[in-house]
Amino acid sequence: MVARVTLEIALRREFDYAIPSELAGQIDVGTRVRVPFGNREVFGVVTALVKESTQTNLRYIVRAVGVKSLITPKVLELARWIADYYCCAPETALKSVLPTAVRTKEKGFKEQLFVRMLPVSGDHPKLTKRQQEIYQILEEHRELPMTGLCKLAECTAETVRRLEDKGMVTISTEVSERDPYANEVIGRTEDLKMNGEQAVALERILQAMAGPSGILPGAPNVSPTQAANETPFFDRDAETEKHQNRLPHWEQHGKIHYVTFRLADSVSQERALQWREDKDIWLKQHPKPWSKEVARQYNQRFTLKMEELLDAGYGACELARPEIANLVAEALRYFDRQNGEREPRYELGEFVVMPNHVHVLVKPIEGYGLSSIIQSWKSFTATKINGKLGLKGAFWKDENFDHVVRSEEFLTKYEEYIRENPGKAGLAPTSFVLGEGSLRKEMDAAARAEASCSRQDAGRTDRGAHDDGPPKPFVLHGVTGSGKTEVYLQAIAKALESGKGAIVLVPEISLTPQTVERFKSRFSHGPLRTLVAVLHSHLSAGERHDEWHKIRQGRARIVIGARSAIFAPVDPLGLIIVDEEHEHSYKQEESPRYHARDVAVVRGAREKAVVVLGSATPSMESFYNVKKGKYELLELTERADDKNMPIVRVMDMRSEARKEKGPPIFSPSLKEAITQRLERKEQTILFLNRRGYSTSLQCPECGYVAECPNCSVSLTYHRRESKIACHICGLEQPAPRVCPEQKCGNPAIRYAGLGTERVEDTLGKLFPKARIQRMDSDLMKRKDDYRKALNDFKAGKTDILIGTQMIAKGLHFENVTLVGVIHADLGLHVPDFRAGERTFQLLTQVAGRAGRGDVEGEVYVQSFTPFHPAIQYARRHDFEGFYDQEIDFREQLRYPPVSRVCLLTLRGRNEEKVEFTAEHLLKELEKLQPQFKDMVLAGPAPAPLMRAETFYRYQIMARAGQMSLLSRELAKVMEKFGMPDDIRLTIDIDPVNLM
Repeated sequence: MVARVTLEIALRREFDYAIPSELAGQIDVGTRVRVPFGNREVFGVVTALVKESTQTNLRYIVRAVGVKSLITPKVLELARWIADYYCCAPETALKSVLPTAVRTKEKGFKEQLFVRMLPVSGDHPKLTKRQQEIYQILEEHRELPMTGLCKLAECTAETVRRLEDKGMVTISTEVSERDPYANEVIGRTEDLKMNGEQAVALERILQAMAGPSGILPGAPNVSPTQAANETPFFDRDAETEKHQNRLPHWEQHGKIHYVTFRLADSVSQERALQWREDKDIWLKQHPKPWSKEVARQYNQRFTLKMEELLDAGYGACELARPEIANLVAEALRYFDRQNGEREPRYELGEFVVMPNHVHVLVKPIEGYGLSSIIQSWKSFTATKINGKLGLKGAFWKDENFDHVVRSEEFLTKYEEYIRENPGKAGLAPTSFVLGEGSLRKEMDAAARAEASCSRQDAGRTDRGAHDDGPPKPFVLHGVTGSGKTEVYLQAIAKALESGKGAIVLVPEISLTPQTVERFKSRFSHGPLRTLVAVLHSHLSAGERHDEWHKIRQGRARIVIGARSAIFAPVDPLGLIIVDEEHEHSYKQEESPRYHARDVAVVRGAREKAVVVLGSATPSMESFYNVKKGKYELLELTERADDKNMPIVRVMDMRSEARKEKGPPIFSPSLKEAITQRLERKEQTILFLNRRGYSTSLQCPECGYVAECPNCSVSLTYHRRESKIACHICGLEQPAPRVCPEQKCGNPAIRYAGLGTERVEDTLGKLFPKARIQRMDSDLMKRKDDYRKALNDFKAGKTDILIGTQMIAKGLHFENVTLVGVIHADLGLHVPDFRAGERTFQLLTQVAGRAGRGDVEGEVYVQSFTPFHPAIQYARRHDFEGFYDQEIDFREQLRYPPVSRVCLLTLRGRNEEKVEFTAEHLLKELEKLQPQFKDMVLAGPAPAPLMRAETFYRYQIMARAGQMSLLSRELAKVMEKFGMPDDIRLTIDIDPVNLM
C-alpha cells in the first residue's frame, strides 16, 4: 500500500511514500505523518491511499503523528474545494483546516499528578495530625489534583506521598484538560416558549433535517424524544461523564465505544529496526539502476507483504505471531455477554488484532466502566505474553483512542474499517485475528424492526418539496431581539437527539462568552448533555489543542467559534448555524481567503447538513439567493415577548456644528438622554467605529500632518500611551509636543478627529459620577478581557459602555435602554460599493441592543448626512426597502451579488515596476474574455490604500457570472505568468474589502 501525501510546504503537488510494516493499519486518509524530503524530515497529511505508484524507489513514512486521522475525509474534500475555488495551494488550505496547535504538538495534552483515596479494609494505619487533615479532604472529594490538594491542605507533595506509602492513597500521572471556561459557574436553563413565527421557522428547519422521509436520521418513525427512549443500543437519555477531567478515557453510559490500543514502542521498534537494517544492507549490495528482476526482488522482500517479513524472521511485532494474536482475541471475548460461563461485563462487537495494535467495538454493561475493561484486557494479556516471550517492561502503550458510536451508520462504518484494515495493510491471513461479536446481531434485529416501521409509515408521510439531495440553506431574517437564538438552541437539540452534531459560527470573539454561556446552560444537563467546544484565536495554544481534540473524539458535539470553527471535525454533522451571517469578519484576509459563510453552505451541501444563515440585516448576496430561489427565507418580524422595536431618532449634526466652534461629540439631545438613564439606573451603549483619541495630528501654522512613512495614512493619536500609531503597519512613535517641522516648532500643534478614547475622556468630564467602560482592540488584548468587561456590564457594575463594532451585535442586556451612535456616516464615504450596505447593517445592529427588557429603548443616531438612504432605512428598520434600492444600483454596474468579483492586487517597493507588471497581467487576463464573454475587467489602478507597509499596491478587478470556472483559469494563468521576484500577487475571490 502506498500513501499519497500533501506536505506542509506549498509545492502544489502530492508525493507518494511507502508505508512501512510497523505502521501497517495506522495510516489512513487524513493521518498526519512525518516523512523524509530531501535531506530533512517534514510533516504532511495523507490525502489518498493507493495500491501501486507510478514512481519507483519510494521512500518510507517515518512515523504517524497521533493515534487517529486528524482530518476527516469530508473536511479533507472541503479543503480541496477551497484550494480550487479560492486559487491557493492545497497545502495552504490543509493548514487552515487543521489548527496550528494541533499540527505542531505531537504530545500536546497536559499531564498532572492525581491523588485518589483507596478503600482500606480493617483498621487504618496510624496517621499524623497533618496526614489526617489531608485524608479528610480526600474523603470529601474522593480525588484531587496534587497541586489542588496541596493548596487546600497547605502541605507539600512529600507529605501526600507518605499517605501513599501507607496504602491510603494512590498517586498517578494523568492528563488534565485545559478548559477555557472551567471556572465559569453556569446555571441551567430550559426551552423557552416560542411565538408563532419562531415555531414555524423551527418546524421548517426540522423538516429539512428529517429529509424526504420526514424522519430524523437515526430515529424510527416516532418523535425524536421517543426514539431516544426506545432505540435499544443508543440510549439518548444517558448523561455524559466527563470522567473527572481525565484523558484519554471518557465514557457515556449505554453507548458503543470504538477503542484502539497499541503495543509499546520498545516491543515493536526492535523488530522494525532489524528489518530496516537488513534493507539498508541489501540496498548497498544492489546499487541503482536496477533491472526488472532486481526491482522484483526488492518489492518481494521489502514491501508490506507480511508473509515475507515473517518468513525472514523480522515480524513487525509480536502480535503478528498467531499464538500471541489468538491469546489477545481470547482475552477480548472473556467477559463478553454471549460467553455464558462467567458474569458479563460488556457486549463485544467486531475486533481485529493487528501486528502492532488492536481495534475493538465494545459496549460496557451498567456497573462496569470502559477504563476498567481496557485495563483488565491490557494487564491480563501483558502478563501472559511477557511470560511466554520472556519479555520485561510495558507491553502496551498507555494511550488509547475512544470514540462513541452514535448511529447505526457509524457502527457500520467502524465495522467495515475493522474488516478492511488487514487488507489495507497487505497482511497475510496468519498475521492477524478478525473477530465478530454480538453487537451486530442485536443491531440488525433493531434495524429490521425500524425498517418495518418505516415501510408502514411511508404511505402516510409527505415527502415534501425536496428530494434526496442536500436541503436548501435557510436565511433566518429576524429583527433584533426576535429570538433567533432560541430557534438555534431548539434546532440543535433535535440534531443531538438524532445522533448528530452542530457548528455555530459567531463573527466576533466578544460574542463568544455570552453565546457559550447560553449554549452550556442549555446542554450541560439532561438527556442531551454534551460538552460544548470553543474555537477562536484568543484561546491559548494548549486550550485550542484540547478543545479541538474534544471535537475529534466526539465528546463535544456542539462547536462555537469564529470563522475557522467551520472546519471543526464534527462527525456526523447535522446543523450549521452562521449567526450574523452578513458580517465581513467571516472573510479570511490572508491565504486561503475563504468566506466562512460560503464554506458553510458548501460543507452543508456535501454532508447533507442543514445550514441556517441568521441575521437582522442579511447580506445582499444571501437575500439575492433567496429571491433567486436558491435559499429559503424564514422571517421573524416581531421581537420575542411582544417587546417593541426601539425608537430611532436621527440628529442632524450640521446644525449643531454651526452653533459651536467645531463639530461637537454629543448633541444636546443625546446628553440629556444619557442623564435620564443615569438617574433611572438604566444602562447606555455608545458606539463609534474608530479607536484612539484623535485621527490625525496637524499644525495650524505650517500645515504639517503626521503621516506614516510606510503607509498612505495619517497617524492616530493615543492619549493614554502618549503615542501616535499607524493602524495599518503598527508603527508607533512618541506623540510630539511641538510641530516636528524644524523651521516651525509650533507648540500649538493640535489633534483633529475623534476616537473611542476621546469619547471616554469627554464622558468622564460630563458625567464624573458615571461608571464608564471602553471596549476596543486597544484595551481588549488578553483572552479574559472581553468576558470580564461584559460580565461587569451584565452585573450592573458599568453605567455606560463605549466601543467599536465589537459591541454592535449579538449582545443581550435587558437593562440597556439607550444606544447612541456618535458618527453614523463614518463609513459612508469610503471608495467601496458596499459602503451603504455596511452602514445600514451596522446602524441596525447597534440599534438592536436597546430595549430588550421591559423598558422601551431609544436610539440616537448623530450624522452629518442624515438623509442618506442607509441611515433613513435603518431608522425605519426597513431591510427590504434598503435591499430594493441597493440592488438597482448593483444591477446597473454589475456589482455583486449580480456578478462575482475577483480582486488581483500586486505589491512591490518600486511603484513603476508594480504598475508595469499589472499592465502586463491585464493583457494576459484579456485573453480569457472570449471564454468568459460576460467578464468585465477594470484597472490596473492604484489601490484605495496605495501604500501599505512600505509596499506600493495596484489592483485589477474582474467581474464574471461563473467564478468557479474563472478561478480555475486564473490558476492556469498564474502558473505560466512570469511574475518578477520582487512583486507579490494576491488573488481574492469574492472580496469584502476593496482597500
